[in-house]
Amino acid sequence: MNLSDAPWILNLRLQGVVETLQSGPYWRFVIIAAVFFAAYLVHRMGGRLARRFVRLNRYGSRGRRMKRERLETLRGLIRSAISFFVFA
Repeated sequence: MNLSDAPWILNLRLQGVVETLQSGPYWRFVIIAAVFFAAYLVHRMGGRLARRFVRLNRYGSRGRRMKRERLETLRGLIRSAISFFVFA
């Protein structure tokens, strides 16, 4: 076996795996698992997204800025809303 044959053999093996997944009831499971994995990733990034939204408070005038406790509450609400909409 030459090293130049390795990508072809690997491609053939991957085609066999994909054909097996598509032919049986596994294909639906793979799609459902992929969608839930993507939703899980967005859920995990929800905290970072919420932090960015709350940081927009910095650009307001000093008299209209919120207290730290209120910002933490808002961050938690945004994080929960992102998780809810991702999994709903």
